[in-house]
Amino acid sequence: MTVKLSISLPDEDVEYLDALDAPSRSAAVHQAIVRARQASLEADYSEAFKEWHESSNARAWDSHNPDGIE
Repeated sequence: MTVKLSISLPDEDVEYLDALDAPSRSAAVHQAIVRARQASLEADYSEAFKEWHESSNARAWDSHNPDGIE
């Protein structure tokens, strides 16, 4: 499904969109949203890894991990 939107942007943002290597402004905005989602996911994964690393589960797992990698 595709939804048509009307948005207002400052001139410098439109110039930036036009300078991107995208077939259209819509495609450029879509690419920006995809990148923002990826950045958000990276932050979420980083936080989850930090929580895991600091948990007792990680210590228990590491003590039984037979792969030999320190």
